Amino acid sequence: MSADADSADVPAEGDEERSGDLQAGRSKQVVAPAAQAFAAFEDAEVRRQWLGDDVALEIREATPERSLTIAWAGGPTTVTVNLYPKGRAKCVVQVIHEGLPDAAAVERMRAFWGERLERLRRLLEAA
Repeated sequence: MSADADSADVPAEGDEERSGDLQAGRSKQVVAPAAQAFAAFEDAEVRRQWLGDDVALEIREATPERSLTIAWAGGPTTVTVNLYPKGRAKCVVQVIHEGLPDAAAVERMRAFWGERLERLRRLLEAA
């Protein structure tokens, strides 16, 4: 069983939306340990299988089996990945893509991450 959720676009400060202050988030429960989900982000060859060849990114910080902070090469945005273990054989993968310029980018990245997290779920659960 898998579950996914959206997080709303939230301005970084106050009530005003300024360029680069928006974020899009998605999460997906997968039947795989957090260590396996972490490896799917960290290992470039595995990452290409579910994220695709056209996505360039750089891992800036990583805490094994817990989180990653990623610089997105498509612009001045940051992706934070949090892994939440749910027992020994499941986890929730949460992605928050920050620094998006406008509502259209929020919707585009929300859809992008929803589709890619589903691909990640299928890959991990097939292993």
